[in-house]
Amino acid sequence: VNDYGSWQGEILDQRKDGTTYPRYLTVSKVFDSKSKELINYLEVFEDLTSAKMIEATIDKIKNYDEITGLPTQMLFEQKMKDLIKQYDNITLIILQITNFDTLYDNLGKTFGAEIIKEVTNRIKAFLNEEDLIGKFHRDQFIVARVNSSEKLELEHFLNKLLCFLQESIDIRGKKSYLNISIGVAMFQEHSADIEKLIDFANIAKNYAIQTGDNTYVYYEKE
Repeated sequence: VNDYGSWQGEILDQRKDGTTYPRYLTVSKVFDSKSKELINYLEVFEDLTSAKMIEATIDKIKNYDEITGLPTQMLFEQKMKDLIKQYDNITLIILQITNFDTLYDNLGKTFGAEIIKEVTNRIKAFLNEEDLIGKFHRDQFIVARVNSSEKLELEHFLNKLLCFLQESIDIRGKKSYLNISIGVAMFQEHSADIEKLIDFANIAKNYAIQTGDNTYVYYEKE
């Protein structure tokens, strides 16, 4: 303030009850109109609590899937950037429920949401703490599997996951069965670029769909 005549910025303040809250503060010098001497400082502030709540809501809508709470694509890619700084061996897996639209149309929105939640829980049951999971579309999940360069171990994981996902889902007395297609791309081996790696896993997943449901396909360089 002394150097520039004013200051403004965001601070944390404390209410009388002891709780903290964000506010935007502007501090300005006040001079005597005749002598031009500094006589006081003027503080103007705005409570940012509501604005921060709105900002947090928007951030949640943008970065997290409404049904599952999983990261959406933008946040998943950000988390992947952190992950590749820590690990060299990462497998990217894209999983699509290929008959979800049919199930959704036949069973309705509520049942569709319950199916997605159950699939989320089943996938999570196979993941390690350091693995990542996200949801890109309403019927598509993505997993970053850490330390999975051993092909036999990875195939064992994929086969067990497929078998578990093919088990019936019982919602309110109605049993549903899922058709699953999986695409697999290897970090470093296929690409060190995250966006390209996602594209390659998607390409492999589309081949899996063409091959037939309930299978997985590795990306192969042309």
